[in-house]
Amino acid sequence: MTRPQRRRRHGWKRMRSVPVILAACAFAASACTSSGETENNKTPSVVPTVSTTPSQEQADPTEAAKADVVKVYAMYWKEMVRLFADPSANTSDSLKRYAASEALSKAETSAANLKARGRQLAGQPIIGNSAVTAVALDRQVPSVKLSSCMDVSNWHLIEKANGQPAPVPSERLVKYVVVTTAEKWPDGWKVIRDEPQEGQPC
Repeated sequence: MTRPQRRRRHGWKRMRSVPVILAACAFAASACTSSGETENNKTPSVVPTVSTTPSQEQADPTEAAKADVVKVYAMYWKEMVRLFADPSANTSDSLKRYAASEALSKAETSAANLKARGRQLAGQPIIGNSAVTAVALDRQVPSVKLSSCMDVSNWHLIEKANGQPAPVPSERLVKYVVVTTAEKWPDGWKVIRDEPQEGQPC
């Protein structure tokens, strides 16, 4: 190899090492030499291994699924409250982001019945103590089951015309267990069944 070739090759190697040196300075400034040192006297810089926390899904798919379903269930009920607060409004499309199958059809049917009777639900239910009771991610359609405590004591049936309370059974249970099944569909987790266990107070 001729002397000019050796010079060009040596210069290319130095240019190629610039990004590596910059990365080393970014992650550990102490590993980089001071500007007063010469090229030959520099102590070789060591780029530290950056320890990153793996994402929840990478760390444990089961825990990620649990967290996702709990969030989806909260959004499902947010949309349910909107739907029943005004059955005349077109809110079922929003609910479809979080519900499907039996859960969606029951919600739409119930809202239609309220609308036909001129009634709506005012206030806010409280969904508490949501706990995952089963996870099946190895199925063709992955599923997760939840158990929650539904408190409807501040969710009132009223007459839309005058805002007055509509008659309801006096002995009705206002706090009871709800068993929920969610499935992972192509566009995300969806509640497919939400079954009140009205014989099980909580």
